[in-house]
Amino acid sequence: MTGTGWFFGAALGAKYAGNASLIAWAILGVITIYITLCFAELVSLFPNAGGVYEFGKRSYGNFTSFVVGWITWLDGTLTASLIIVAAIEYLFIGYSTLIKIMLALGILALLHYVAYRGVEASSFLLIAFAIVTIGMIFMIIIPGLFAVNTTHFTPFFPPDFSWLAIGITLFFIVETFFGWEAATFLGEETEHAEKVIPKTMIWSTIVLTILVFVLIFTVLGMIPWHELAGSTTPLNDIGKILFGSKGSYLVGFLVF
Repeated sequence: MTGTGWFFGAALGAKYAGNASLIAWAILGVITIYITLCFAELVSLFPNAGGVYEFGKRSYGNFTSFVVGWITWLDGTLTASLIIVAAIEYLFIGYSTLIKIMLALGILALLHYVAYRGVEASSFLLIAFAIVTIGMIFMIIIPGLFAVNTTHFTPFFPPDFSWLAIGITLFFIVETFFGWEAATFLGEETEHAEKVIPKTMIWSTIVLTILVFVLIFTVLGMIPWHELAGSTTPLNDIGKILFGSKGSYLVGFLVF
């Protein structure tokens, strides 16, 4: 779940809805928790391998599950590519497009090799990434909350605000919470999956929803929304404010 939305979402939201983008983040959090509860119910009923493929098959038959499986594969591939491109943009600012493409292909090949090695290797890598990501978020949030300037939230609604902007913001930030559904694929490999996976999905979604909202609030409170809207690497900007120029490079590296 801790993907590109965490690293670019604050700037995207500010671009379309200013400070009011916090409303979109809150709405998205509620929707995500609701959908997670639905998936938790399904995995408790059908704790088998396949996840969404299995749910589609049980509900609508083979053809629908085939389509769902392909869409899931395509979504996963596109999301992985998006995350890699975003990571390279954070760390390799100013490099040529060819170098970035070669780096992206190299990382994709490495991740496919890890997946080929099996669940244990993939799990180790995911846990390592999670520790680094969550650690970086707390590194920003804890000192950042003390540096929040409440005047940055005035006015809360931009002069030309319309509620359509909230919908547009939701469209661009919805990818933030993708990922929790992948836990359903491990139904057959997990002991007591009908209990363990639903609890894991629900609690992780609630915790991360709160965490990302606090992060966006912190970023908006440190950088005025009209400046944030033009930023391509908002967390780097926060790192520079909190820790100086070296802090900006450190945050960029951790994002990568």
